Amino acid sequence: NLIVIQLNSLNYFFFYLEYFYPENKDRIYEHFCKILKSWKNKEIGYTHICKGVLYEIFALLYKENHKEKSYDERIKNSVIYITENYMKPDISVKTAAEKSNISEVYFRKLFKNQFGISPKKHIINLRIRYAVNLIENGYYSLSEIAEKSGFCDYKYFSTEFHRVTGYPPSKYYYNYKKK
Repeated sequence: NLIVIQLNSLNYFFFYLEYFYPENKDRIYEHFCKILKSWKNKEIGYTHICKGVLYEIFALLYKENHKEKSYDERIKNSVIYITENYMKPDISVKTAAEKSNISEVYFRKLFKNQFGISPKKHIINLRIRYAVNLIENGYYSLSEIAEKSGFCDYKYFSTEFHRVTGYPPSKYYYNYKKK
């Protein structure tokens, strides 16, 4: 059996399709039955109950299928460098490669094999994820968020934000504030 759930949320985005293989299908089925029953009865707070049970399902599936990340030792120092410095506007793939004492071309190849995307796109994705968190905190303007996320040019930030999340930053910001 296959269960497919497609969610569209302004509060969460992902870069790839997530799939899980439940160890105990009956337990997951029982949770879905609980959602269906609550939805049909429409008792006070039913939407929150349904969301809560759905999050329980996600937590169970994630625990059962989570694998510890292990990095290729040849690029481990570079990955750590990127993770700690992606918000700095002057970060470069060349500098990241130097942290592992390998050529930039070889680093790009190893990185792409490890993560499935280029180091530059990975840096941009990290920056956008950080920008989303800043928007949700609600303390900064969009131009401040772009700057704090490591983007020197607001237009470039806006283009990349839209590419990654599917929304322009202004619409995401507006919709989040409206909630």
